[in-house]
Amino acid sequence: MANKNMETIHNTIKEVRKNDAARLKEHLDVFNDAIIAIFITIMVLEVPLPKDSPAGYFEFFSSIAIFLISFFIVASFWYNLHNAFSLFKGIKKGVMILDFFFLAFLALIPIMTKWIMVDASRWSILSMGIVFLLVNIFRLLIVNQSHKELWAANFTTKYETDSKFVVMVIETIVINIILIIIAWFFPLVAMVAYIILPIMTFISN
Repeated sequence: MANKNMETIHNTIKEVRKNDAARLKEHLDVFNDAIIAIFITIMVLEVPLPKDSPAGYFEFFSSIAIFLISFFIVASFWYNLHNAFSLFKGIKKGVMILDFFFLAFLALIPIMTKWIMVDASRWSILSMGIVFLLVNIFRLLIVNQSHKELWAANFTTKYETDSKFVVMVIETIVINIILIIIAWFFPLVAMVAYIILPIMTFISN
């Protein structure tokens, strides 16, 4: 009798945790959207009102350009995150932690974009490169977890997905290292690459 009761309790807890994972996914989806909306709102608030002078208008339109570039970079990453989350039935703690790191580094993208456009120096481009690399790595880790869950019952597909993930990580690291090296010798070239790359990815997706 006692064993039967313990089994019932165990099954009940297991079912509750299963439902918790589904609820956590819903809450994390809303949380991600809210955080990214806050990023965009802050970016808009940083655009100064135009002053009635050539310098004032130049500053205003420069700020608009920085906002638009930052917006499309953040939107590109949000779209990739949304696609990954759509494959999850429920979210585990590990994925939640990866998501928090992803959002933390994504929050730095707008200020990094502003920095490289205002001061296209070696250090500003290198800093952008490091942040960009970290955001991409955490994005890929989340994508990999979503594919693992999707193909958990299919060993062959799961193996192929894991192999593709390794290739994607290597490609991402190599491309970013190349851009970081370019940034050291040709900062302006790397700056243009960091601006265009995520926007082109967003359009192609």
